[in-house]
Amino acid sequence: MQNSKLFALFSALNGFERANLRKFIHSPFHNPNPALISLAEFLTQAIKQKKAEFSPQQAWDWVFAPQGYEPAKMRLLMNSLTKLIEQFLIHTELQNDENQQFNYLNKALQKYNLPHLAAQNLNSWQQHLEGEKRQNAVFLLQNYHYEQAFYLQNESKPRDTQHSFQNWLDALDVHFIVEKLKQVCALSAHQLVYKIDYQWHFLPEILTFLQTYPIVYQQNALLSAYYFYYLAISQPAPDSDVYFSQYQQILSANVAFFEQQEGKNLYLLAINYAIKRANRGYNRAYMLELLALYKSGFEAKILLEREQISRFTFKNVVSLSLRLADFDWAAKFIEEYAAKIAIEYRPTYQNYAWAKWHFAKENYAVALDFLQKVDYEDIFLNLDAKMTQLKIYAALREYELLESFLPTFKTFLVRKKKSLSYHYQNYQNILSTSLKIIKINPHDKAEKLQLREKIQIIEPLTEREWLLDFCQKR
Repeated sequence: MQNSKLFALFSALNGFERANLRKFIHSPFHNPNPALISLAEFLTQAIKQKKAEFSPQQAWDWVFAPQGYEPAKMRLLMNSLTKLIEQFLIHTELQNDENQQFNYLNKALQKYNLPHLAAQNLNSWQQHLEGEKRQNAVFLLQNYHYEQAFYLQNESKPRDTQHSFQNWLDALDVHFIVEKLKQVCALSAHQLVYKIDYQWHFLPEILTFLQTYPIVYQQNALLSAYYFYYLAISQPAPDSDVYFSQYQQILSANVAFFEQQEGKNLYLLAINYAIKRANRGYNRAYMLELLALYKSGFEAKILLEREQISRFTFKNVVSLSLRLADFDWAAKFIEEYAAKIAIEYRPTYQNYAWAKWHFAKENYAVALDFLQKVDYEDIFLNLDAKMTQLKIYAALREYELLESFLPTFKTFLVRKKKSLSYHYQNYQNILSTSLKIIKINPHDKAEKLQLREKIQIIEPLTEREWLLDFCQKR
């Protein structure tokens, strides 16, 4: 039963949400079937008691005892409760979206031919939009819906009272442009990693329009943010850094006015840009800026989703803070935020984090012990773990072991080449350079110097500083 859609939905709710669901299920308007109340109570008790396993028959006995078990009827009951929970989720989302409430109420009032009440609703809706403090792309869509409703309310009025509907046209334009730029910004990174050739329809026309009419983005902070981020990722340096600086200024000045999820998305775009720059050799400055972004993001709780942290974000933050030797903050971060990773990924990423931390503190044996506990399903986690092993062998001067490890690492890279995109060449450069360091004569200063000069110009090479140090100590 734990693998059912019903349990997945029910267990995803927190205690407060389950309490509201209980009220929802007890309402005869929503639920005429008392058996669903009993089934929901069974699930509540099973979660409270942390039962490892329970079957549909056990649920049946709770609901219908002493009736004999009927599998078909039980499946129907589970399906009915699933549908009811889905209705509760829809109801909850609507209750949290006042703009949609105004929209649906307006449609209902028009349907029942109550134009005077619809006009009052429009006035209230307009006041709500004007007082909205946090904005996102959905807000822009709701603004369009309002302008559309205003048009439908007023289109048939006499000419002497006719309104201008330019706002209706502008609202659709702004919403469309923001959504298109938002898509392009999000999928540009996806395109690089997975080598998918997306077709950006209407993008050239949008860019020309914004260049011709800059007032359009100047009057809308959200549009400005996505516009300057697109310019930053699409232009070469140094122009890209100028555009990114403008993006950061817009984000910093307006983050309090963006809806939380929208603010998080914009924050992650800034983080991704800094990561990309750090990986391409603009190292120290962008790495420090990146860690500052993470710290402020977690302090503001903007990088959490329902009090959970993405396992990928967790990994990136740990690696970055250790690379910058911020060990105390890294340890506190692991202790506090490992518990906020989704339960199915928590052990792997917690062990990985402590392996990295102990490696950075030169506790190599402890680090290897933690690495052995890591599940390597994630390709980039696997890469990073292999890179840590490589560094441990080098630090312990186990050069024969390291030399035998490099071909294994290279075989893994070749196998995963299609998935790695630009990461592939970076790791190939690391492995080939590591092998050259092993093979040099450690007493030949001229040979060492020549290799160090080559390391300085290899691109891409995210481990340049470590390789230079490895070469020096060989």
